[in-house]
Amino acid sequence: MTDFRLFGVLLIIALSSVTPTTADSNAVALSDWIPGILTPYGGDEPTVPSYGVTIGSCGYDDIMQDSWPYWSVAALATSNSFHLAGPDLGCGQCFQIQCINNGPTFVGKCHDNWENNSITVMITDECPECAPDQIDVQALSFDKIAPLINGRIQTQYRRVTCTPPDAAWVRIDGNNGPGLWLRLWIVNVAGSGGVTAVSIRGPDQVEYPMTNTFGAAWEIGSAPQFPADLIVSTDDSQQLIFFGAVTVGQTGYVQTASQFISTPTAWPTAPAFNNDVAVASYSTAVTVTSGTLISNATAATESYCPPTCDTCLDINFALHNYTCAQQKAFGKCNDNFLTQPLHPLDATAEGVNITAGYCARTCGRCSCTAEA
Repeated sequence: MTDFRLFGVLLIIALSSVTPTTADSNAVALSDWIPGILTPYGGDEPTVPSYGVTIGSCGYDDIMQDSWPYWSVAALATSNSFHLAGPDLGCGQCFQIQCINNGPTFVGKCHDNWENNSITVMITDECPECAPDQIDVQALSFDKIAPLINGRIQTQYRRVTCTPPDAAWVRIDGNNGPGLWLRLWIVNVAGSGGVTAVSIRGPDQVEYPMTNTFGAAWEIGSAPQFPADLIVSTDDSQQLIFFGAVTVGQTGYVQTASQFISTPTAWPTAPAFNNDVAVASYSTAVTVTSGTLISNATAATESYCPPTCDTCLDINFALHNYTCAQQKAFGKCNDNFLTQPLHPLDATAEGVNITAGYCARTCGRCSCTAEA
């Protein structure tokens, strides 16, 4: 099977072309600011892949520079609280990092305009030799907030949501077939980025839990019959089902049709990153369900806006208890969780247009000829 590479072809750029950039403006804070130290790796040859942009302890494989997360990656100390708390030793989580020019140590080492400049990185590796408050980032990312020659700077950092620009992917590197060993990674994960559980479900509709064996890798010793679905849960209480993600002989990257929500309204909006206002922890967020319906009686409740024909229905799986009109007002009509085909559990109305997706009538994705 062809290996469909998520990250494209390596784009080598000169270090001098890197300009300071602010953190992802769409990200939402998931923790308070924490004081720390930032160090770079790969500084001798910053445009040559090394450590966390190759395999890394998370096992993500080669990360290419021209696709998300664009070499904006980092390693957590093995004694760091986020690494210890997990899930997956922090793999896939995203952090906003700001250089502090007037901190207790390393004064005056940031780029100019440091108060309004930060980076967002994804965790792909671990750093056993790092201090608990130390984060080790790829050299090009370091250079965005401080001259690389400085080597060690005072920072503050916090966990934020990940905001990849497209759907989640599944990377399969071991597929021995039904009844045999299977290993895979869930990559490009939006929202909290932390995968807490993966189950696999074959045609018999029985779910078999997979085991997180190292980094972000998930394995099962005896896979079910294929094609198989993957049921993926994250530590912000979201869950998606990737239908038919694993087939006979399939290896490499498989793009799904769904993505986790990166900015649910249950989370607090992040204050300006140079403002030390405390923000609520993501653990207090309301449970949400994104994408395909899961076995959750509350989330799976169908809510019908008044239809005017038999086949064009507003079917809503009660995400945040918002109506279809509210989803449209929020600008969500074209998001994956509404445009995906209806799950069989939702398509209970006779003749309903399954391919029109959720909130089809309000969002204008089908037309009616028959009156209800």
